[in-house]
Amino acid sequence: MPEKTLTIAIVTKQRPEKLARCLESIIDQIVKPTTITVVDNDPAMSATKICQEFENKLPIRYLTDSTQGTPQARNRALIECETEFCAFIDDDCVLDKHWVEVGLKTMENPDATYVVGNSLVLNDKS
Repeated sequence: MPEKTLTIAIVTKQRPEKLARCLESIIDQIVKPTTITVVDNDPAMSATKICQEFENKLPIRYLTDSTQGTPQARNRALIECETEFCAFIDDDCVLDKHWVEVGLKTMENPDATYVVGNSLVLNDKS
């Protein structure tokens, strides 16, 4: 059976430190995603430097979207997605190291509509 392909899409805006922590948790995945798409929703492109720092560690695709708002940015990620599956995480999430592995395994169930995985949200407002 061919390997499943997965894009992890992250929308970010003016939170480069949180994005970096999130990307570190993707590096630690037992099963690696095919692509990580970062959609920077900041007109000042504050995620550029972080994405450049990780481009040798992860298969990052950096996009900007001038239309403000998470729904628009997520739609942009979906339009650009070239893999079988697309998973969305927030830039303030730290993924459990089995997040991709368990998500892809769960998607083998033909009755699965969506998958929600464990992550640690490090947000003062959560």
